[in-house]
Amino acid sequence: MSVSDLDEIIDKQQTGIPTQSGIKISHDMALNFSAVFNANYIISNTVASLPCILYRRIDEHNKERATDHPLYDVLHNQPNPEMTSYNFREMMQSSLNMRGNACGEIITDKLGRTVEVWPWNYADVKVERDKETNKIIYRLRQKDGSQDKIYPAEKVFHVPGLGYDGRVGYSILQLARETMGLGLAMETFQARFYGAGTNIGGFLAHPGRLGDKALEHLQESIKKKYSGLLKSHGLMILEEGMKFEKSGMPLEDAQFLESRVFQIGEIARWFNLPPHKLKELTRATFSNIEEQQIEFVQDSIRPWLIRWEQHISWKLLTKEERKQYFAEFLVDGLLRGDTESRMKAYLIERQNGIIDANEWRARENRNPLEGKAGKAIWMPLNMIDANAPLPEPKAKEPFKPKQEGEEEKSLPNFELRALRSLKARRRIAEVYKEVFRAVEKDILSKEIPAVKKIMRKTLKTRDIKQFVDSMGEFYTEFREYVRQRFAGLFATYGEAIYPLAAEEIGASPDLTDEYRVYLVEHADHSTNRYIESSRGQLKSVAFKHRENDPVKAIEQRLAEWEEKRPDKIADLEVVNGECGTAQFVYYAAGLRTVWVTFDDSCPYCESLNGMTISRGMSFINAGTDFKPPGADIPLKVSQNISHPAAHEGCDCSVRAAL
Repeated sequence: MSVSDLDEIIDKQQTGIPTQSGIKISHDMALNFSAVFNANYIISNTVASLPCILYRRIDEHNKERATDHPLYDVLHNQPNPEMTSYNFREMMQSSLNMRGNACGEIITDKLGRTVEVWPWNYADVKVERDKETNKIIYRLRQKDGSQDKIYPAEKVFHVPGLGYDGRVGYSILQLARETMGLGLAMETFQARFYGAGTNIGGFLAHPGRLGDKALEHLQESIKKKYSGLLKSHGLMILEEGMKFEKSGMPLEDAQFLESRVFQIGEIARWFNLPPHKLKELTRATFSNIEEQQIEFVQDSIRPWLIRWEQHISWKLLTKEERKQYFAEFLVDGLLRGDTESRMKAYLIERQNGIIDANEWRARENRNPLEGKAGKAIWMPLNMIDANAPLPEPKAKEPFKPKQEGEEEKSLPNFELRALRSLKARRRIAEVYKEVFRAVEKDILSKEIPAVKKIMRKTLKTRDIKQFVDSMGEFYTEFREYVRQRFAGLFATYGEAIYPLAAEEIGASPDLTDEYRVYLVEHADHSTNRYIESSRGQLKSVAFKHRENDPVKAIEQRLAEWEEKRPDKIADLEVVNGECGTAQFVYYAAGLRTVWVTFDDSCPYCESLNGMTISRGMSFINAGTDFKPPGADIPLKVSQNISHPAAHEGCDCSVRAAL
């Protein structure tokens, strides 16, 4: 193709394509039609506003943001020194919308990594196939009129839309030119109608024949006195027997307004948008706006995002890099219209064994949980595998079973339900240990750096008092964060345990308002215990080593927290949560609580096995030095023990008693 041929094609794109309505459609002219401008604006700004992230694959399920790769900054922040990522993608997507293609020059570093992308005006671009090499090349017309520049395909970031060959996309300016031309023609006609004032509403009938000068004078007089919107509907004085014959309102006779509304719908179809996105609300009910938003994301925006993601991987990453890196748009923000409904739907699937925790987290664009908690499947009690191995409870006869399978036939119905409830609750507790570990790790990820920062600031001069005071201020604020994490976890854990304890005694599985109050109090109690433990440990270590090296001692304690505390917290809270919830259900039904131990229990818990208490009583009272037979040292009890856990590492449970 010669330079003159290219110039002719490009000039035609810029000056306009003729249509049957008489309007020449060019890029700028089409944007004068409000529906076209709005459709282009909605899609371009939506795509531009979504974060585009470069990820590094860690393994089959895990990923992390590749912030150390130059392309991360190109996609997320700034593609070149003169544009932001938003402006770049807005311009490129607008070109895609209107011309079916978007192009830009790729700049790489010495290692072949993309460091800049400079967008082109696609009106100046022609995609060709080199006759000698048979490879795709890009011809870019120069603004100064000099010779066109030729670029190989590997140097051009080209995102094509729908096209006949997969290389070049269809131009919507050409395909929809008649629709756009008709819409603009209607706007022009209506504007001229109002601008003409009284001229377009009828005609003047003269009994005789006007001469040329008289006709010219009459036309100029009417135009001067009555033409224009501000002069319309004025009183016209007719002479020489002339009469005004009304021809009717042409805009009404041709259903003009309905036609203009129809053209908006036509533009919506061309751009694959729901009409309400173009502010066409004549049939809107507003009763299903969330579904319409999801439809907009899935049908209108998602296909564009996939094009972007795949072409980013293809053109902006090397073949080797594609094995490790990939780009992804985050669309979470577009689907946040009703978080409560979304979470309820997830919960139904979770509780019925349809999805696991990691699948839930993946839908929310979160990394999976460590360990087996993320892969555990929950199911209702009557659907749980009863053959799963668990340690048998040790209790007084007739509750203690002798052999798996035989003993259940000889147990009374009440005792049998208690046994099955214990097994089911223990399975849930084992699953939630992993969740509690993950939450505690998250808490420590914020707690430990904050403590170290305070430590470096206050203990340079070994000012222990300032350190302790600063710790007090920090933990006063940090308490709310811990409480929120515990409260949410206790709520879901309680919702899993409550119906199992209720089924044990034949009570309703529905959570009561009183139980929800109990959950809040339980979260507050656990939070206070956690905060006081942290603050107390740090204070004790600081004062104990104030004469030596308090910084080293505190850092050692923080390292111990990081290694051991997630397991300690998980072991303690799953027992407290399970037993506290079960006991709440028992007491609400007017029943008593029995302490139950399992294999390899300690002397303290062994002495409590089978002990029964009623509401208001404790298994061990506060202030007691509890030393049962077989114990080496007394267990100092600082608060009433009304249910397990009695001490660190306690792995007991409870059942109901009549």
